[in-house]
Amino acid sequence: MPRRKGSAPAQELPPDEIAVQERHSVPETRSTTIARFEAEFFEGPLPHPGILAEYDKICPGAASRILAMAESQSQHRQELERLVVLSNCRSQDRGPILGFLLATGAIALGGFLILHGKEVSGLVALTGALVAVVVPFLSGKRAQQKELAEKRREQLPPDKDEKEWEYSLPPQTSSRRHRPKRST
Repeated sequence: MPRRKGSAPAQELPPDEIAVQERHSVPETRSTTIARFEAEFFEGPLPHPGILAEYDKICPGAASRILAMAESQSQHRQELERLVVLSNCRSQDRGPILGFLLATGAIALGGFLILHGKEVSGLVALTGALVAVVVPFLSGKRAQQKELAEKRREQLPPDKDEKEWEYSLPPQTSSRRHRPKRST
């Protein structure tokens, strides 16, 4: 059996050592590929200025029409948002007024029934009116406190616990002026 330069005969080595010796004898080739990737992102209600210029080259005046269309859409959206806010404000104003009228009517009905000998029906009407007024008030307060606590937690630094964080209030100043006493 022919011998390789610097290696022992194949019969004298175990098979796994032969494979190791043969692998080392093969020269390694390395190749390096360098790739460059470039990306540009643009986000907004209008196309990228370069694209607007391209539109204007193709159709003169297209860029100004696109800008006018975006301005018109923005104005329309703002008007719709204003109407929604106004409607919500009106609904919030009407709710307490209608609730007050309903509760007053139920209390008046309960009083009327009690005066005319229908004590049980009158008490049911009075109790129902009070429950209808008190329950939403209490649940609204609870929801408001929960929302405030959540906002407070969001404003805390991430490494602080709510109990560890000290809330400091600005010093109170008196709004009254101290006038010197007049001497008479």
